Amino acid sequence: MQSQIRLSGLRIMAMARPCKSRMEILLVCQAIEELKLAGSARARAKSLAQKVADLVVGQFAQDELIASLVRAEVGLGKPALAELAFGDDSAAGEIAQCLAVASFERRGCRHAPAIEWKVIDSELGAALALQLTERFRRSLK
Repeated sequence: MQSQIRLSGLRIMAMARPCKSRMEILLVCQAIEELKLAGSARARAKSLAQKVADLVVGQFAQDELIASLVRAEVGLGKPALAELAFGDDSAAGEIAQCLAVASFERRGCRHAPAIEWKVIDSELGAALALQLTERFRRSLK
């Protein structure tokens, strides 16, 4: 959907926000059912976002073998949650990478010492959960 705006003879093309994929909306609803989350749409979205953020950020801290085992375990028990966290249609991984790069740039493109990794991971998880909460809440409308 495009709209045109005219300002003093200047023509500007503006596009609306792209809609979320139907798959993500379906996965959010299925994951809420899998986890048996209750409450308002915001409360359910916040709980789901925190679980997804914990899984995604946990992948950064684990070696590849452990990460693969976690993905398989979650995928067997709660496939919609696993798809939201690790799937190709999910934006959680991309958002987490963008947030991690921004954090790295704020540190002056320096690697943090090992003692700060837990703090950085918890900050990343909180920021990711905040963005996912709003994204998932809009899916529940």
